[in-house]
Amino acid sequence: MIKTIQEETERTIAGIAQNTKQAELSSQLVSKGGELLQIIIREIEEILVKIQEVSRGTETIGSGSQQLAATTQQQSASVESIASFAEELSVMSENLEKLVKQFKLNLEDGHINKNQA
Repeated sequence: MIKTIQEETERTIAGIAQNTKQAELSSQLVSKGGELLQIIIREIEEILVKIQEVSRGTETIGSGSQQLAATTQQQSASVESIASFAEELSVMSENLEKLVKQFKLNLEDGHINKNQA
């Protein structure tokens, strides 16, 4: 009976030792998992910084595009205004040409005579 108690005690001690080793291994795994989570968190923070930089770049590009569109509209309006002015000048030139044709220069006597035609 004492031998049985001693054997059971030895098995219990061996089981406790094995449980202690498993607990230590589990503790090491938890610690390693914590370290890995810290690495993951740092990587995520770096990714977030990059995303913010890209976002700022995108905003800058968007702003530049808006400015370019506004400038293009202004230039288009200027071109339309110039085209309209050129058309008016063309009409004025044609009218002036018609007025000049109404007069003819008489080079023989130095007088300007109105063309009756």
